[in-house]
Amino acid sequence: MAMELIGHIDAYSDNSLVGWAVSTSDIKDIKVKAYLNKKLIAECRPSMMRDDIVALYGDGLHGFKLDLPLDLSKKNLFPGFIVKLESQFVSSKALDMNPRIEEAMSAEKIKKEIASFIKKNQNIFVSRNMKTLLRELINVKTLSYDERAVLNRAWDSLEGSYNQPMNGITPVFIRKGTMSGDRSAAIGTEGYIFLEEGSNQIRSQYLLARDAPELLNTIGKWDSLLDARRNRLRSYSTDYVQLCFPEKSSIVGEYGFPRFVGCTPILSLFEDSQKDNETYLPTFEPMLNSEIRTELFYKTDSHPSNRGAYEIFRLILRRLNLEEPFEVSWSDKTEIHAGDIARRLLGVPLYEYTREVVSPELVELDEVRRKVNHITPPGGGHIGTQVEWKNESAPFNKRVLVFGNSFFSAGNTSKELSWWFSNYFTSYRFVWTPQMLEEQVKSYKPDIIVCHTIERFLNQVPAT
Repeated sequence: MAMELIGHIDAYSDNSLVGWAVSTSDIKDIKVKAYLNKKLIAECRPSMMRDDIVALYGDGLHGFKLDLPLDLSKKNLFPGFIVKLESQFVSSKALDMNPRIEEAMSAEKIKKEIASFIKKNQNIFVSRNMKTLLRELINVKTLSYDERAVLNRAWDSLEGSYNQPMNGITPVFIRKGTMSGDRSAAIGTEGYIFLEEGSNQIRSQYLLARDAPELLNTIGKWDSLLDARRNRLRSYSTDYVQLCFPEKSSIVGEYGFPRFVGCTPILSLFEDSQKDNETYLPTFEPMLNSEIRTELFYKTDSHPSNRGAYEIFRLILRRLNLEEPFEVSWSDKTEIHAGDIARRLLGVPLYEYTREVVSPELVELDEVRRKVNHITPPGGGHIGTQVEWKNESAPFNKRVLVFGNSFFSAGNTSKELSWWFSNYFTSYRFVWTPQMLEEQVKSYKPDIIVCHTIERFLNQVPAT
């Protein structure tokens, strides 16, 4: 009988994997090793007594408890995590990772994050059970972006819908044109969900006449504002890029019901007015003509997909005359994403399959970048949020300052433009505001400044 290593991972508890490992010969030097993205992070020898193994192999000293680093359980853990049995005499053997153990590891992370948050905020709620507690916490206005994301993930976990294996979701059919109860969103064809009315009246913006006096007046204000920004920044040694992100309905509008045709008149006028502005970066035409146009936005989300964020990031790099340092590669459509507007329709999360970044260079950069500052406005809300990242291994040794909104956000995931900037640039600061704040420019001393708005916000001209 050929020599072989065999074993099993039985459970995950208290940040440790428990199992057993033996060889089919008399080999004693077996090691259990855990790797994350091909880097060794933990190891041990199987030497604990396991009574259930005695009957099979005559010796019960084959159990192990593999203690993992405390910061291991994080969102991008799988599939880069693997446990192997190794010996100098036999080929290594990878141990299967049971999906239930993967779920347990993710649940452990969530529980620890919630417990930490509760400990810091004991005075703001009284609750009878975990679901009631989460409802109360999610409504606390002083939560930071990261804390609110943790609690939303925990809520989905309690509902049995977060981080499920691939057979945990199923397609359903909904009548085209079905609107949410508040009429802010509607489902079109092929599963696309679009913002419709709500506070920004998006559908109505497409119906305005191009020569409407209010539009022409607004475009005149934007011209004056961008002229003023350029003039103010001439005294600073910095590159400046201004951009406006088009709506999902302007890029894949044929999937709306009724369909959206082209972009809004105000975006068309705005881009025409900036043709001679060397600091303005047009995005509508490049996205509309992209070979992956239908993948630039999630079907269930109002924000760009991670591929959409990357396409815009590439346009910015080109405008700055920066060469991409490596090729970005993507997984097949095997990951699950829950969009921000999907819950409005049925009151529960709706999901879709999507791709993830799998480039080894980016995986390594993402591991070493550090969030060094996260300021949340004292009165709640997003405006005024400030996030700063450092990444000494980044390919571009430059300081970037961005004034923008949720399309950039905190940079926790690759669908947010801040994620790309904080991986490619050594110093990155994001300020959630429509204004260009000169005090931030003076204090941060950036090499690059990016100002950003969205098509739906063009009718709201910032003061500075």
